[in-house]
Amino acid sequence: MEAAFGIDKPKWLKKLSNIENLINKGYKLTGELNAQSKPVIDKKNKEIFSSVKIFSKTYRFDYTTIAAEIKSGLEPAEIISKRPD
Repeated sequence: MEAAFGIDKPKWLKKLSNIENLINKGYKLTGELNAQSKPVIDKKNKEIFSSVKIFSKTYRFDYTTIAAEIKSGLEPAEIISKRPD
């Protein structure tokens, strides 16, 4: 109820509080966070992508391949480094 009146953060935003902490530590946010966001965090480059799709698009990678690699446990920095410039 408080969220409806702007008093409290929406529940989905509370779940992303770790993202807010990283942004406060100097990480750059690419894309826009929303209730469906599953952020991709690139610790090496201190960048947060709002979704796998935004991460893929930013680096011009194939979305389905990147989604599978992230799901298998690869870190964003590993995905970037294994592809030629």
